[in-house]
Amino acid sequence: MHLRCSCAWIVVLAALNSSLATFAAAADKADPTGTWTWIRELEGQEAQSALSLTYKDGKLSGSYKRQGQVVPIANAKFEKNQISFDAEGKWNDQKVHGKFKGKLRSDEINGTIEIVVEDGSLPLPWKATRGVDADDLAGTWKLKFATPNGGTAEPVLKLSTEGGALKEIGRAHV
Repeated sequence: MHLRCSCAWIVVLAALNSSLATFAAAADKADPTGTWTWIRELEGQEAQSALSLTYKDGKLSGSYKRQGQVVPIANAKFEKNQISFDAEGKWNDQKVHGKFKGKLRSDEINGTIEIVVEDGSLPLPWKATRGVDADDLAGTWKLKFATPNGGTAEPVLKLSTEGGALKEIGRAHV
């Protein structure tokens, strides 16, 4: 009986070890491709930043958008779930360099942004999630769906963005 229990534990441990190895291999295959968004407060107003990434053939590329500025990222790397890249921009007519570093876990990037300006640098926490750039949703949306009574509803929804935030500007029923 004791031998059977020991054998059962060996089988369980082997299966657990195999599962952990499979999980680790899957984690190494994480893909940062997609749109990543986060909200940052700037001068008392919230603004959405968006990062569009593509990871192909071992190379990371993309663009960074903040307050209407879209810039390509540079020095981009993705190794062992670690993302890093640089982005240039302007703030109050001053050149700004951002150094982004973070760890990808599922649908979240956690790390830091080091903001470098002429008179110094400032590290900021960075937490981005897979999402949709609000600007991609702005416009007129015509919807059509069946109602519970067997009819059809065709509402029209108009959306705009203001500071990266999505706002409803109109609604109509056709």
